[in-house]
Amino acid sequence: MADGEKKSTETTEEKTRRLGAGEWIPAFLQTLGMTANVRLSCKQAGISRRLAYKWRDEDETFRAQWDEAMEDALDILEGEGMKRARATSDTLLIFFLKSHRREIYGEQKQVKVGGLDGGPLKVLHDVIEIMDDEEDGEGKK
Repeated sequence: MADGEKKSTETTEEKTRRLGAGEWIPAFLQTLGMTANVRLSCKQAGISRRLAYKWRDEDETFRAQWDEAMEDALDILEGEGMKRARATSDTLLIFFLKSHRREIYGEQKQVKVGGLDGGPLKVLHDVIEIMDDEEDGEGKK
């Protein structure tokens, strides 16, 4: 092996699948777009998970198609969740409202800290004074 060459860990079967990507990619993406499940998508396409992830890592077009298929699947799941939330689940309904209307239903926590009249807070000085008083026995009653 010449310097700078990488030893391929790709099996003959994976190489064949890579070369025949036009055959497995549509089946993979269709299943992924319906299920959001990579393992099942690989099984339907007849490829290994390793090959699917390798393609995703190395091919920008495939990565974009993968991402789009996942968004489609999540839209389907979200629609089903909304149906169930309206029909039977108060908890799921609250979850959807909080996730989509965070500004209204979400748990907002805002803390504003400052001194008198909006000035700076003198915490460090006050804490040091309290600690000094406790060490002198004045702070304990």
